[in-house]
Amino acid sequence: MKTLPTKRLMTRFVREVLAWFGHVKKDVLAARWELLALLGLISPMLLHGFLGSIEATWGNGLYWFNLLTSILWIGLMWGIPVSGRIKRWGLILLGVTVLAEWFMVIHFRTRLSSGYLFLLFSNASEWDEFTLTYSRTVIPLALLGALFWGACWFGMGGSPKPKLVARIPLLLLSLLALLGAYGGVFIRGILGNGLHHNALVLSAWDIANKEMGAPMGVFFQAAVVGKTQSETARYVSLRRGQSLQATQSVRTPGEIYVLVIGESSRPQNWGLLGYARNTTPRLAGLSNLVPFPHVLPPACVTAISVPGWLSFQRMDDWVGVISHKSVISAFRSAGFNTHWLSTQEMDVWAGGCIPVVAEEAKTRRYFDRCFDGVLVDEVRKLVGNRSSKPMLVVLHTKGSHFRFDRRYPGQFAKFPTQGVNYCTGLVNSYDNSILYTDWVLAEISKILEHSGRPAVLAYASDHGENLYDDSNAHFGHGIGTKYDLAAACFFWCSKSFVSAKPNKLGALASNAHKRVSGSSLAHTLAGLADLQSEFYRDDFDLASFSFEQKPRMYQLHDDLRIEAPPAD
Repeated sequence: MKTLPTKRLMTRFVREVLAWFGHVKKDVLAARWELLALLGLISPMLLHGFLGSIEATWGNGLYWFNLLTSILWIGLMWGIPVSGRIKRWGLILLGVTVLAEWFMVIHFRTRLSSGYLFLLFSNASEWDEFTLTYSRTVIPLALLGALFWGACWFGMGGSPKPKLVARIPLLLLSLLALLGAYGGVFIRGILGNGLHHNALVLSAWDIANKEMGAPMGVFFQAAVVGKTQSETARYVSLRRGQSLQATQSVRTPGEIYVLVIGESSRPQNWGLLGYARNTTPRLAGLSNLVPFPHVLPPACVTAISVPGWLSFQRMDDWVGVISHKSVISAFRSAGFNTHWLSTQEMDVWAGGCIPVVAEEAKTRRYFDRCFDGVLVDEVRKLVGNRSSKPMLVVLHTKGSHFRFDRRYPGQFAKFPTQGVNYCTGLVNSYDNSILYTDWVLAEISKILEHSGRPAVLAYASDHGENLYDDSNAHFGHGIGTKYDLAAACFFWCSKSFVSAKPNKLGALASNAHKRVSGSSLAHTLAGLADLQSEFYRDDFDLASFSFEQKPRMYQLHDDLRIEAPPAD
């Protein structure tokens, strides 16, 4: 058999490639309505890239990953060799998600993430009210969508049968590239979590959490919601029939309470709490701020710690924590407007009871993959509403969650992360995240002070973080060391609040250096607002001179641990 020369082989290869592109060009012209419909599927994602903050989208590597998978999904869908008459059914259904995403981007500058899908599915009875509220946007979008997808429907119906030689190669290439992209995320998760069954499951779910591309991302996010709802059903059944009634003994018109739940923020790296670096310069300059350096959180994992912070129940009664309503319900029953705003994604392994607790607030909003600074603008809007009705705002932040260098904009990179060894760079990026948290919190206090209304800003991190601090070389949290079982915490009061309730600030200051447990937060918030309920106890209230140090309880690896206070 005669061997073809290399030159002839290359010529044939080029000729075949050009021929394939020729087939593709003809097929695209024949199926241009199909291609237009497919491109329309990623339009909300591109719009979000232009309207969202640069750091939250275009500057985020995860956004580029989602954009890549979006293009690959479109390539895969276009490569399916079926006629336009069949394919248009699927594209019409996907068009509904496009309209929903357009609405989310226009109104809330966010995508249709698991957080908002959870709200939609868990509040289906309120859809009619929601539609009426936003009818000025919903109706034009529905009409525009009907025109666009109607045109695609009839246009695709006249498309001829696609050429297999043009479609199949693109279908296979897109499929292989998608498997490679998702496989990369999966392998990275295994490397981070270890090679065991639980790590494999977590790595698989990590793909669903990260995939928000268009148009298929909505199905990945819906899978996260499905798992979350199945897990929260137990908590909902426990809470069924439970109520928490509270009254306000002293009413102060227009008062505002803002609780910021931090993330992985340990006191050892806060300048305000004794750290050698000045990582909190803005907070340090505030008057009427009382830091608490000795705070033990309810746990060193988010899913347990956050419900524990917000509960009136002690940590030795975990069933009581998850089955009783939180301090949010106490404020709401006392006539407060209640809001839950979050920059945390609804990770399937971190949510637990948190979505159920959030449901107690009257309004809830999620800002997935945004810097915590987006919450500053939201607080400004809420405070700008001149209603005299009192208000509780809970902000669940990303804070100093790993990776630390993704938690702050570039202008807050005060401590270098390049040109230094790995551990130094890790600590420096962590400190930069604290510096950004300092800015966010100081801006919120400025908004509250300028409002002239009696206001309190409370901050408590869910837990701390290990940063290779000693010979044990621990990193992360959930381990149970003095670094992840510690939480940064403080209370700040506006001048108007101090004038109205001077004894509260005095009591906070008198208790500042005592050893505090996470079980005190709910009682302290209620005490600051003068709420009375059957669950409130003034000996747990840091804003009361009756506060007492007690054995501090926390959860670690599903076990209750008790730490006795030192002798005074």
